Amino acid sequence: MQKYRNSFTNSVLGFNNRVSTLFSGLVDDLENDMPTKCAICNRVKGKRMCKIQDSHLICPQCCGENRGGQCEGCQYYEQGNRFQRLRNASSGQKDFIVELKEEIDEAVDRAMAALERKKFSEAQKILNRLMQTDPEYHMVLYGMGVFLLCKGNMIRRLSI
Repeated sequence: MQKYRNSFTNSVLGFNNRVSTLFSGLVDDLENDMPTKCAICNRVKGKRMCKIQDSHLICPQCCGENRGGQCEGCQYYEQGNRFQRLRNASSGQKDFIVELKEEIDEAVDRAMAALERKKFSEAQKILNRLMQTDPEYHMVLYGMGVFLLCKGNMIRRLSI
């Protein structure tokens, strides 16, 4: 009986050694075939499969920095967009959009040039016309503010 037990134990141990050797060989093959570094920065371990990088692994940092419209359908792209929408909604942050009107900007520039030459009546005529046509345009308001400051400084100088 002892003879069979030793024979059985030896065959089990031999089998375990063969399986262990085979398994470690497979693991080595997998590790050599699959790069573990990020395909973009090659510094950090790649953790995300990237479809725009030919399905190579990339790190989360590179994923976030290189994410764009071509990533449509990627779970990380969708997650990032959802996060940004929630973040903007919760902060109350809105996009800053300003209308630009070149003709008005040039007219304000002419008024500022007249102010530099101390031609207050010329600057005032230009700015008054602009206040009638575009009273809420930011450059008209800026020009009017500068005009009033200059005019106020001039009046103070004369009264001293």
